[in-house]
Amino acid sequence: MPFDLKGYKCIVYGGDFETLRSALQERLEWFEERGEEAPTVPVSGAKMREKFMAEHGILETRRDQVFVSYCHADARWLQRLQVHLAPLERNGNVMHFDDTMITPGENWRSRISEALARARVAVLLVSADFLASEFIFANELPPLLAAAKAEGTLILSIILSPCRFEKIANLTQFQAVNAPSRPLTKMTKNQQEELFVSVVDTIETTLFYGGAA
Repeated sequence: MPFDLKGYKCIVYGGDFETLRSALQERLEWFEERGEEAPTVPVSGAKMREKFMAEHGILETRRDQVFVSYCHADARWLQRLQVHLAPLERNGNVMHFDDTMITPGENWRSRISEALARARVAVLLVSADFLASEFIFANELPPLLAAAKAEGTLILSIILSPCRFEKIANLTQFQAVNAPSRPLTKMTKNQQEELFVSVVDTIETTLFYGGAA
């Protein structure tokens, strides 16, 4: 979105008019259920818009973060991604979530659900262990894939090691960062680092500069 329009509610539909039709219908039904007309948002910038939304009791979760989905068996790859994301997070350009950020005593399911709702970019660290995870496929992938279809959430699959990624239809509809025939485990250390740099560049462009998914 152009910088001067990013503060306003929009529907990202990627040229798929059925997706647009469905999203518009849901939005209109929401206002109809409230028994009021859809308000006109004042054209005075993002902060005025936030104030307007608060005054009218309209709740909206902004998709402005990175959600990292991975299996604990692949924690070393998560750690490498965290390192590459660190400079952007220090500058405030990017915020990310992974389950290592959940603190003791915190409601972990609620925290994950909140992070999923804010995901503008989803990084999937794909391996045989990832594909075998019931929790990932039951709890993390469904909302991420739905957001990709309805709101343009960017899905970045990084193939870590040989696995049946190409057999999973709901994943292969999104172009993977690297070919399944060339997973990270078959790359040199330098090639792995170059791939992570490319992923972080894409994340920065999407989140900070408003690049298209």
